[in-house]
Amino acid sequence: MVAYIQMTFVVSTGEKNLGKAYHHIKRLCHELEEKAEKASDEAGKRLSEIASRVSGWGSQSLDELVNAVEKASSTDERGRSLEELISRLFEAIPGFTVTDRIRTATEEIDIAVLNDSNDPRFRRESAILLAECKNWSDKCGKNEFVLFKEKIENRSNRCSLGFLISWNGFKDTVPKEMLRGSREHTLVVPITGKDIRAAVLDNNFADVLASCWQKAITT
Repeated sequence: MVAYIQMTFVVSTGEKNLGKAYHHIKRLCHELEEKAEKASDEAGKRLSEIASRVSGWGSQSLDELVNAVEKASSTDERGRSLEELISRLFEAIPGFTVTDRIRTATEEIDIAVLNDSNDPRFRRESAILLAECKNWSDKCGKNEFVLFKEKIENRSNRCSLGFLISWNGFKDTVPKEMLRGSREHTLVVPITGKDIRAAVLDNNFADVLASCWQKAITT
């Protein structure tokens, strides 16, 4: 379930200069929006924790989750296993907090991550990171890459980095699309199921994530 809350407020000012009044109100609005967004992130974090406890998260090891993603008998079971696997991997990185998880009707999993990392590579990135998991039998192509990039750009300038996770890899059109948009501010980092399996095997998801990030910025 996703809930949207509309915030309406009135700002009064005794300033008679229209230019000064505008800048005063603009600053107050920006501060209110920051407070509201912070509250939303915190609420998402708490709801995520409650959902995890209710659904029994943590009862399986990461190895078991990888096995479930690859061998599950149903799409629903595979999706749940992938959602938990990726969320737990991100949560294990110091400074990263998963605040939101949404599974869509098209077998995608959207994960929002609050970024408070001290790692120099991620510290300069946006406050919110997005991850999208493609639980498909086919490889992910250029169209899905572009749509995810647009999703990042639609986060009110609060997000500039996203991780596109495709369990069965990517088509050749994705690297070409990355080259075409290499000068843009938004960065999409492709991650494959092979990368995830290696990270779980070696218990080094932070290193794998940094390696994929490095590869993406040099493409």
